[in-house]
Amino acid sequence: MTQTRAVSAHSDHVRMWMIERMVVVSFLLLIPAALVLENKFIDMILAGAIVIHTHWGLEAIALDYARPIVVGTLVPKLVFLMLNILSVTTLAGLFVLIYNGPGLTKTIKNGWAIGKDK
Repeated sequence: MTQTRAVSAHSDHVRMWMIERMVVVSFLLLIPAALVLENKFIDMILAGAIVIHTHWGLEAIALDYARPIVVGTLVPKLVFLMLNILSVTTLAGLFVLIYNGPGLTKTIKNGWAIGKDK
C-alpha cells in the first residue's frame, strides 16, 4: 500500500495559512486605528486587507464546491475568473471611495449615524 499526497507539491499551505492568520490578527489593530485616525493611507491598507480576506474566503468556497471532478473543467476556471474580477473591482471601488469620497471609515461612520438625532 502506498501513500499519496493529497495536496500539490508546489504550494506551501502552511505559509499561506500563517499569512491568513496574520491578516486576521492585523484587523485587531487596523480597524480601531482606521476608525480613530480616518487617514487615507490606513483606509487603503484596511481596504486591501478586507478584500484579500474576502477573496481567500470565497476562493475556499469555490475550491470546495466547483471541483473539476464534479462540475467539469470549464466551470472552475470561470468561477475563479469571476472571483478575481470581483475582487479587483471591489478593491478599485474602495480606492475610488477613499480618494474621491469621504473615505472608507468615514463612510462607515456616516452609515452608523443614520437615524440618530443630532
